[in-house]
Amino acid sequence: MTATAAPTNVGGLYETVRGYSRGGITCVPGTITMSGSYTTGGDPVTLPKGRGMKLRGIQLLVRYDGTRLYEWNGSITAPTIKAWSALGTEVTAATSLSAVQLPAIFWFDGP
Repeated sequence: MTATAAPTNVGGLYETVRGYSRGGITCVPGTITMSGSYTTGGDPVTLPKGRGMKLRGIQLLVRYDGTRLYEWNGSITAPTIKAWSALGTEVTAATSLSAVQLPAIFWFDGP
């Protein structure tokens, strides 16, 4: 199973924030919903659709839910979200994390 990401509309509007590095950076707010069957090594992330741009990073806005810590693996070609339980132990494979929603910012190379 994969973690899925969907854009988040704030106040009914969709806006991008642009920088001026390498043609611009677009940041897209979204929510990553973890899978119903966690994969050892991290749930692969399905990026928001229709962007047509290259992923540069994922910033998790909330990394701790009171019982687990979540982190992006740092890969722009095969991004995953890893889940850690107490004492730095990775969550057991096949654990359902489908109730976990992580607000995130997706950074893309802009057009």
